[in-house]
Amino acid sequence: MGSRAKVLFPSRHRSTTADEPSRERSKSGYGGSEPVVAFIDLMEAHEPHRDTLGYDRSRYAGTVPRGWSSQGLKAWDVVDDPAGHAGAIERYRALYGASIEYLDRVVSGFIDRLLDATDRETTVVLTADHGENLALPADDGLFGHVTSLSEGVIHVPLVLINPPAGYPERIEGTFSHLDLRRLVAGLAHGETPSVANRRGPAAAEVIGVTPSNDPLVERDPDRWDRLVRCVYENAAKHVWDSRGDYTEYEIDPERPCWQRRADVDADVSATNADVNTDTDTNASPPAWATDFFAVRAGEYRRSVAAPYDDRVENRRGGVLDPGVERRLEELGYR
Repeated sequence: MGSRAKVLFPSRHRSTTADEPSRERSKSGYGGSEPVVAFIDLMEAHEPHRDTLGYDRSRYAGTVPRGWSSQGLKAWDVVDDPAGHAGAIERYRALYGASIEYLDRVVSGFIDRLLDATDRETTVVLTADHGENLALPADDGLFGHVTSLSEGVIHVPLVLINPPAGYPERIEGTFSHLDLRRLVAGLAHGETPSVANRRGPAAAEVIGVTPSNDPLVERDPDRWDRLVRCVYENAAKHVWDSRGDYTEYEIDPERPCWQRRADVDADVSATNADVNTDTDTNASPPAWATDFFAVRAGEYRRSVAAPYDDRVENRRGGVLDPGVERRLEELGYR
C-alpha cells in the first residue's frame, strides 16, 4: 500500500482484515465536529506487477509463474514486437487484473470499517487517475499509458459510496475529473452536487511522455512526443493530435475499456484549422469539438514544452534527492 494509507489499511502481506491497532487508529482519526476530507492514494494496481502474497492466485494459476515480475518489460519493446512478447503480455494482464481484484477486496473491507466507526454522514468517492493499454485490439496495440487517450487509459471508475439522498443508482453519460473538486467540496458541505458535466462534452488531452519513457521518443519523436486531444459525443469519441491526425471512435458504456475506429476514413490528416495542416483531406474533428479548447493543438504543443532534445539535456544536468530516486525505482520509474 502507499505509505499514506498505512494507518487506515492493513499491510498487504497480512490478512486483508485489519488487526486491532489498525482498527483503533482508524477510529481515532475521525473525531471532531468539522467536516474531514481524507485523501488516500493506493498504488497496488501500478506497475511493476508481480506474483504477490494476498492476490487470488486462482485468477492466474498456470499463467504466471511464482516470483515472476514485469519489472523488465518495457512499453517500447512490446509495441515494436507484440508477438515476441505474447507470453509476458498475458502474464501482465493476469496480474493487473489480480491487483485490481485485490484492491476491491481491501477497499471494500476498509469502507465497511470506516462507516461502522463514524457517527456522522460519510461519503466515499472512488476513482482512478488512469488505466492501462494492454496491447489489445481496442488499445490499437498500445501498451502502458503514454501518449494515449484510449478508453483503456482514460475511462476510469467513479463510484460514490453512501452519498447523500438524491443520486440515482447509476449516472448516464460521462463525468470529467475537471469537476471532481466541485463534487468533493459539495459533498463535504452536505450538498448533492450534480455529476453532469458543467463545461459541456467531456474532454481530455495529453502531452508527450514521462522521463521513464524516453526510449519511445528517441525511436519516433514525432509520434510519442506529440499532443493528443479528445472530446466525447454520446457513443462517439473524437481524437486528434498536434500532427494533424484525426480518428473517430465508437464507444460503448457497457464496455468501459473498449473502442473501435468508426467508418469515417480514419487515420488521415485533418484539415481543420485547429491543427494547422495543409494536407488536402476531408476528415477533420468537428468544429464544436475543437472549440472546446482555447488554443489550437499544434500551437499549444509548441508553446508548453521545449523540444525533446532540450528537455533531455536539462534533465541530465539535474540532481534528485536519493530518497526520491529510491522511491521512483520502487514505483518502476527507474
